[in-house]
Amino acid sequence: MLVAAIRAAGGRQGAEVLLRDLSTQKRIEFKSVSGGALDAIFTMTMTRQIDVGMSVPPTAVDALRKGEIRIVFDGNVVESQRDVVNRVAIANGNFVKNRRAVGTKFLTVLHDCIDWMYAHRDEAAKMYATLNHIDSDIAARSLAFYRPDKMELSKLTGFSAAVKQAVTDKFIAREPTEAELKTFVDVLYTGRGQ
Repeated sequence: MLVAAIRAAGGRQGAEVLLRDLSTQKRIEFKSVSGGALDAIFTMTMTRQIDVGMSVPPTAVDALRKGEIRIVFDGNVVESQRDVVNRVAIANGNFVKNRRAVGTKFLTVLHDCIDWMYAHRDEAAKMYATLNHIDSDIAARSLAFYRPDKMELSKLTGFSAAVKQAVTDKFIAREPTEAELKTFVDVLYTGRGQ
């Protein structure tokens, strides 16, 4: 049986869902353990305390470049998760109510920045390298993991599946009613032309 480490706290839920669904899809059995921060998971993997560790670029990309590690799978191979939105921006309800235009402008500018990044990959890699204190090659390799379609801000896909996962994983006690679901999400940005 494989032992795989996942992140604790913020990144744990998504990683657990991916591992659970990968296990079902590929019919493989493994035990997941909470590994803490990405650097700790990398150390646990390299010292063979665990068989497989998760990472998020740029963490461990240098070891990948050097051939010290290899990618066993990435989240895109998990069919049940391909269309589930994995990035959302959250805001306080009062902010959305009272400063909606500011929130919409923020998301519009963020969308423009993402578009710029993919149109100017070399410049974006240099900026990413500076922000993360890594060399430009590692930055460019890291950015390659972030596909443009996965960075889209205006699509909220797989919401029903996400709600079902929340019930399965006991993040919520029951499926919300239709009326409750309408209060969960307020979309401020739907793409160009707003």
